[in-house]
Amino acid sequence: VLSLEWEPKNGKLILCGTVDAKVKIWNGESFVREMVVSYQHKRIQDLRCSPIQDAFTCSAQVANNNKLQSGVLISWDLRELKVLSKMELPSSSVNSFSFNHNGSMIVAGCTDGYIRILDMITNKTLFSWQAHQGEVSGVKFSPDENEIVSAGTDGKLMKWDFHKPGKSGKIYEYQGHHTEGKCKRVDISFDRDGKHFVIGSKHNYGLIYNIENSAPILKIGNHTKPVLCADWHPTDKLCVTGSLDSSLTVTTFV
Repeated sequence: VLSLEWEPKNGKLILCGTVDAKVKIWNGESFVREMVVSYQHKRIQDLRCSPIQDAFTCSAQVANNNKLQSGVLISWDLRELKVLSKMELPSSSVNSFSFNHNGSMIVAGCTDGYIRILDMITNKTLFSWQAHQGEVSGVKFSPDENEIVSAGTDGKLMKWDFHKPGKSGKIYEYQGHHTEGKCKRVDISFDRDGKHFVIGSKHNYGLIYNIENSAPILKIGNHTKPVLCADWHPTDKLCVTGSLDSSLTVTTFV
């Protein structure tokens, strides 16, 4: 499991993107369906549901002569599982991305170290900046969309002002995440009110931060290998974490 997402409308479905370019859909503990995105793609790097449609978008890396050189964002109808649109990225691929409130924009963390704001209607880049030395491995809009949190293979976890592209507002205390092998991504997810976020780590647990404080406030998950993906439930006080040990753990907060 490299990426996962609660369906935002009712939180009943969990979608998982895998290292072998498959999307698996679960309803609670019941397996619903598995699909291969494309045999041209090496893996699913990230997967996000549309905030307004019964659809999801996944970021896939394209294998050219056994080298991962480019990427594509593919949008799918969640019910019929048919392709709705594609956005090619010939010079870089997207490790992590996040929608704005109406799905018209995406903030994308790319393999060349840049954060890009993409227009999903015109399929164009609105603006970009170099955010990390190395790949951008995780990126997320805050719920009010005034801030962006990003993580990189340089081991840094940072907060950015969306209205001042390239200006960093805070650097958090973070020991980094798993970067060995070909996997260079990690999940970041906010709770509903935007005061806290969860992120994977190179340890066997996820970390929860208060957005205003530099140090993490809680460790979650019951895994045996590094945590790559994490997501906050859209309505309930739940977090799900996914690990390289192929397990998912749901944490309930009281």
